[in-house]
Amino acid sequence: MILYILQMRYNHMCYVWISCMLIANATEVDMKLHFSRHLVNRWYVEYESISLLHEDLHKRYRHTHAVDSAGYLYIMEAGVEEGDNWREDPFSQEYFVYNETTHHVWTFNRALSKSTTRTNEVIPGKFHNTSIVHIMPSMPLKQYTSADAHRPIADIILNGNYSVEKKEDIILGEKCILINVEDKEYIWLAINKGYCVLKRIERSSDANKALFVLETKQLRSIAKEIWVPNVFTYKRYDEHTNELYEERQVRILKCETGDAFPESVFTPKILPGTIQYIAENKYVHVSGGGIDMLDNVSKYASNFTGYINAGNYFTYTAFIRVLIALTLGVCAGMLLRNFVKSRFLSKHRKHSGQSE
Repeated sequence: MILYILQMRYNHMCYVWISCMLIANATEVDMKLHFSRHLVNRWYVEYESISLLHEDLHKRYRHTHAVDSAGYLYIMEAGVEEGDNWREDPFSQEYFVYNETTHHVWTFNRALSKSTTRTNEVIPGKFHNTSIVHIMPSMPLKQYTSADAHRPIADIILNGNYSVEKKEDIILGEKCILINVEDKEYIWLAINKGYCVLKRIERSSDANKALFVLETKQLRSIAKEIWVPNVFTYKRYDEHTNELYEERQVRILKCETGDAFPESVFTPKILPGTIQYIAENKYVHVSGGGIDMLDNVSKYASNFTGYINAGNYFTYTAFIRVLIALTLGVCAGMLLRNFVKSRFLSKHRKHSGQSE
């Protein structure tokens, strides 16, 4: 009787173990099938990032990223001072790669440089390691490399470079699977939300320190059975000191895949008055007109000094303070110049008298 009971318990444990293994394997098979069926070859994302660090608290940036498996890339970055005035940022830049031709555009002063980027060449900057690449299901841009290239989820799953660390966990009320990517990265994927990234932790080479931590706060559906984080935060730590040097919150404003956005996104728009940088101290005027640039400069100068509304006391005071500071600086420079000049002439006369 005792042997019978033990045998029954043993059989039950084996049944539970086999069931768990089958469920885990079924989840892994479903992941591979999902990314095979829903491989995104083209996407466009507009998003806003806000710094959460004390020294840059609430400093905002506007970004647009678009990629196409044909080898096309578009990047736009601009600062946002207040409201939604990112189009007025004088330091905003655009970067295009289209048919192996690269355009780097400075929108505010309407200048551009042009070069050639061959297949398999390195794209400058850190585009492949931006926060958006961490959460998008795939990276269609395979033609070019980057020094900081980061593997998207689809590549990890389809290549099988992972092991299941935990079969089921709960984040944001969603069932998720935790995968271990070569002991360098841990990723939580939402099982019922298209294996969207819920959390991602990259560790140092010795696996003792977290270098990058991403946490999803809100989910968003962008296509049938495809989800991405709508709001998420991320932190970056120094590999040697483990000091936190970047912390941001990212909010997706617009996200489209496939043919939902036009191919013209990848083609630079030549505005009136645009000049092209050719070589050192050599420029070419590629587009006529541009008189409207004066309005942009005037508006920027007004915003910079804070003299937007003369009826606002605080705004007017800010303008007066800037004006007074500039006046005092000029006066101090002139006084210092006269003082140095008088001292120099005095020493020169004294030296001349001794010589005689």
